[in-house]
Parts: sequence; C-alpha cells; structure tokens
Amino acid sequence: LECINTCGVALQLKFVNPREPFYIKHSKYSLRAQHFINLPVQFKPVAEGRSEALLIVKTDTCGSVPIRLIGEAVGEECTTLTDLSNEVPD
Repeated sequence: LECINTCGVALQLKFVNPREPFYIKHSKYSLRAQHFINLPVQFKPVAEGRSEALLIVKTDTCGSVPIRLIGEAVGEECTTLTDLSNEVPD
C-alpha cells in the first residue's frame, strides 16, 4: 500500500490494524511533505478461501481513509492480495 503526501506540511498518520488474516507492522508514521511511504500489508490465511477487512488510515488534518483489503487463499503456497482502495465499503 502506497501513501503519498502531496501537501506542503508533514502529516501524522495512524494505522488501525485490520482484522486477521491481514497484518501490518506499523501503527503510526510521520509522513514528510512531498514524500511517500510503502506500507506492507501481510496476508497470512490459515485456510483456503476469500477474506476481507478494512485498514483505516487516520490523519491529523484530513480525517480517516478506509481501505478495503481482499485476499484469496488458494492452496498452501498460493495467495493473492487485492487493494480496492477506490471502492467505498458497505
């Protein structure tokens, strides 16, 4: 997941952990002006099938941004992760 700060000032970001089987390692980050970060999202399913969760990014100036995560576990070694950040959650 890539977060970009196009503003002229630093943004304070807080990441609300999504539910299992999605995991993130960081809970907050100060994103400098005109910079970006890549936030790794891990998908560790325990069984085959589809999983969905929300990752909430809270900012100190712009409110919250929900990001819908969808993962599909197929077999033991094959997983995919889809970022549908342009979709509005139900």
